[in-house]
Amino acid sequence: MAVKRAQQMVMASHACLLVLDAEEGLTRGDLQICDLILKHQKSCIVLANKLDLITNEEQRASLPEMLSERLPMLRYAPVVPGSALNGDGIEEAMALVLEAAKWRSVRVPRRALNELFKRAQILRPLPYVKAKKAAQAGRLRIRYVLQAPTEAPTFVCHMNRAADL
Repeated sequence: MAVKRAQQMVMASHACLLVLDAEEGLTRGDLQICDLILKHQKSCIVLANKLDLITNEEQRASLPEMLSERLPMLRYAPVVPGSALNGDGIEEAMALVLEAAKWRSVRVPRRALNELFKRAQILRPLPYVKAKKAAQAGRLRIRYVLQAPTEAPTFVCHMNRAADL
């Protein structure tokens, strides 16, 4: 029931606050909610709740690292330590959620986007493509990039030849 309600909330939001029990660790329900956040391409902030119950300082310090290992798909999400009982970390987490939601609507100027991808191709050239017809073989290059008009930041690359990347 909780996961079903979480699914409704994820679909209705722009940015999510994933609240985890730091003492208990990740549960199956937490992982299901993570999958929902990724599936629906939502921004995410992770709040490690009940941190006041963990007395081992080493365990407290290693929490963000442990979460990034156990949740590699949410490595981009900042981890905020907190305690709902004491109110610690709540304001910081909510400020990050608002910031994440704001960044979803930012449009990158086309010129800056194309300059970024041009530089990236110089530093790390795209691979050569083998093809059945010799004329279709050769190095892939990005001609230009556009930002699609979607809620989640999406970039469309126009290539010099048709190929699967």
